[in-house]
Amino acid sequence: KVPVQDVRRSPELSDEGVAKNTDYTVVDEDRKSVRDKREKQADASAEDVLKNTAWSTVFENSEVKEYPQEDIDHSVSEFKKSMEVYAKQADMTLDEFVESQGISREDFDEQCQQYAQGKVKQNLIVQGIMDAEGLSLDDKESITLQNELVKQMGADNVAELVQTYGQAYVDESVGLQRVEDF
Repeated sequence: KVPVQDVRRSPELSDEGVAKNTDYTVVDEDRKSVRDKREKQADASAEDVLKNTAWSTVFENSEVKEYPQEDIDHSVSEFKKSMEVYAKQADMTLDEFVESQGISREDFDEQCQQYAQGKVKQNLIVQGIMDAEGLSLDDKESITLQNELVKQMGADNVAELVQTYGQAYVDESVGLQRVEDF
């Protein structure tokens, strides 16, 4: 014999329960609200997938003929500084932290270079598209994106975001989003 499972059903929605517990007065309004919210979430998710796919396709199919050494050096330094923060949090030196990750210093240096090349490539592509299409970091769409970034990062305003992360971070984030939206 197969045991019968205790299946409990949620109580049926009633106009009275909806009015008491939601901003709506009848079940149909509540259901429509839930359906509309789910449709908006699905649309936003689908749009994000399209943007990410488009950006990945552009990135993967773009070739950088020459990486500006100054930009590579800056990005390597940036990567190492972020790893030093993690090392400090673990009460270690950078070398101790790298060793604790089970990689050699040579492998770590290679990771730094790969990070730097990816970041510089991204920035070159973004700038190239922005220049070719006449996009700006100062137009209405970019200002809206800056404000969204402020909310996402939990800052009070753009100035606080710049103070915390730097102007380059804010510009790169907004530029990438601007190009993805385009």
